Amino acid sequence: MLALRGRRHGHLQRPAHDAGAGRRVGRGGRAEACENSRAYFNFDPAAWGREPVEDITVQLQDATSTVRLVVLKAKAKRKFTFQGEGTPDKLRVGQAYAFLWEPATEVPGPVEALLLREGGRAPGVLSVTQEGNKATIDIPAGTPQANHTLTLGADLAGTVGECTGVASCSGAIYHSQDFVLSVVP
Repeated sequence: MLALRGRRHGHLQRPAHDAGAGRRVGRGGRAEACENSRAYFNFDPAAWGREPVEDITVQLQDATSTVRLVVLKAKAKRKFTFQGEGTPDKLRVGQAYAFLWEPATEVPGPVEALLLREGGRAPGVLSVTQEGNKATIDIPAGTPQANHTLTLGADLAGTVGECTGVASCSGAIYHSQDFVLSVVP
């Protein structure tokens, strides 16, 4: 998911009793204000895996204005890949397991790990040791032997290449991935 934020200058209609409350008032009782805007871009990672890394352009338009934002190299298939011996569907209590963030040219931070037992309601937060794009998790000794969902997530700053129609722009790229697994002795 790509989350973008911008501050858009516009006019808000103000009630008469608010006049002079410290805000600039324009003609007709209208006040100058900034409104937060967000755009979310969801995509199919399976389709994008076959395509090159590219910039993403987000354009929001209404009858009176246009906002255009370009985030550099935001279109990429991001994933966590299991590393080491064994398989990611069976993890042993007391063992450490490593996952690599891809593409390898990016370093997210920090990586977060949640472990939720099947039928459970409260996920356990696992400690993560991170070296560059490699995240290592430990399966604690007290973890029940059962089926679980391991969720790994991380974000990185989006580099804005173009920003028009708003006062300023910033972007963040977030990726999370679930692994269905069994915790075994």
